[in-house]
Amino acid sequence: MYRIFALAQIYSGDEINDIYNRWFGSLGEPTTLTEAIYVFGSIPE
Repeated sequence: MYRIFALAQIYSGDEINDIYNRWFGSLGEPTTLTEAIYVFGSIPE
């Protein structure tokens, strides 16, 4: 349960942007679908 909550905190904060830029920044800005995934990921179980 704790892991899900921790992931929800990452998705809801600015950290997800840093992670995206580190790994996928060369591909450009995240798409609308990717941003929607972040929103759904930020909802704890």
